[in-house]
Amino acid sequence: MWERLIGSLLTLGLASRISFLAVEVAPGDRVELLVGAPSREKSQEALARIRQRHGLERPAAIRYLGWLCATLRGNLGVSVRTNRPIGEEVKLQKFCKNTNGS
Repeated sequence: MWERLIGSLLTLGLASRISFLAVEVAPGDRVELLVGAPSREKSQEALARIRQRHGLERPAAIRYLGWLCATLRGNLGVSVRTNRPIGEEVKLQKFCKNTNGS
């Protein structure tokens, strides 16, 4: 039983590192994706504020630990599309799905 539990925890840990790393090494500038326009149209100060607000100026290891701790607490972040907490989005979608009879 303990072997399965330890194996499961190791698998979850590896999966979390792989998913974080996949986002980390994705091509392109995340800030430009958030802004939705090439960075030439925004001032460098505005882009720096966005990077700081999202913690993108911190080292990747620190961001991973922060992401992991927040995820374990149930904080899944904020939706880029709606600017609402993702946890609320998931609950809302589940509620709407249940009320539509689906």
